[in-house]
Amino acid sequence: MTHEIGVNSDIQRKLREEIDDVLRQTNGKPTYETINCMKYLDTMVNEALRLYPIGPFLDRKCVKETKLPPATPDGEPITVKPGDSVWFPNYSLHRDPKYYPHPDKFDPDRFLNGYVNNLVYMPFGIGPRTCIGNRFAIIQAKVLLFYLLWRCNLEPDIKTRIPMVLKKQTLLMMADGGFWLKLRVRKL
Repeated sequence: MTHEIGVNSDIQRKLREEIDDVLRQTNGKPTYETINCMKYLDTMVNEALRLYPIGPFLDRKCVKETKLPPATPDGEPITVKPGDSVWFPNYSLHRDPKYYPHPDKFDPDRFLNGYVNNLVYMPFGIGPRTCIGNRFAIIQAKVLLFYLLWRCNLEPDIKTRIPMVLKKQTLLMMADGGFWLKLRVRKL
């Protein structure tokens, strides 16, 4: 999230305006409710989770024999049997142009404008097995970004890679070559 905020100054400016507005409304004492209800901050977190989900796939165990359609036009149907593991590539789905226009672009507005298909947006899983810690993780990210941008400006460093390149040797979302960003104290 901080990488995308740092390299997209227009997005940082828009988010900072929302933060400053909340600070004015609360006399500099933001509450859980005010931070949690910030619309643009919410879109920022959601868009970052779309581009950089915690894990690149979700796994489920089949409980009922199911016949899946062929993966290619000339392919054969696939039968999944009870006990088989099925992996869903949420990283790939989140970057599929079929579901997201300009999928590699960081565009928080897509969450404001309703351009998100909730059937393929699953940073914390989907259905009854959704991560029970998702709300806690999201509010942590919102509070962190709120306080960070209240006090600091985020800027690219000479070592910042734009666009970010992810390591290919790990299952976690990690920047290849490290994560580089400048933090500057904001003049209030």
